[in-house]
Amino acid sequence: MGIFSSVASKKQNLIHNKFKNRTLTYLSIPYCASLIISGLVVIGNLNITFAIITILIMFAIQHIVKGPYYSLTNRYLNSFSNPEINTKIYSAKALVEGLFRFLISLLASFLLEHLNTSYSLILIGCIFMIILVLLLDYMRTRVGLKPEEYKKSDIEFTFVK
Repeated sequence: MGIFSSVASKKQNLIHNKFKNRTLTYLSIPYCASLIISGLVVIGNLNITFAIITILIMFAIQHIVKGPYYSLTNRYLNSFSNPEINTKIYSAKALVEGLFRFLISLLASFLLEHLNTSYSLILIGCIFMIILVLLLDYMRTRVGLKPEEYKKSDIEFTFVK
């Protein structure tokens, strides 16, 4: 799976050029869908060979998405920054990611305590798909704009003492 991730990461520039401002959408939706499909395949009591192949393909999709995601995230965070504030941006990113990983781990632990793995995958996939659609709708007018379309206050950084 690491090979899939590294090959996809190497193609991040191609992905960015092809999808432009829709890159997050084209990376996130397949990830959420792969979680849902993996859970449905297990629940469906399908042929074991078909189920294993399908689940491996879904895991491959997840890793193909992860590769360029990390590269492109760093690229996007540097879009309107300079070395002086990059540390602050990456610190904030690490803090927010850590917090969300903690919350997701709690949710997964709770779900796995009450449901089996396949139902947990489906539920997490559906929850994230709903959150993703709401987030993408919110971001439509705020992120991925041309530099001149942003308000000056959105792209200027003020140091607070």
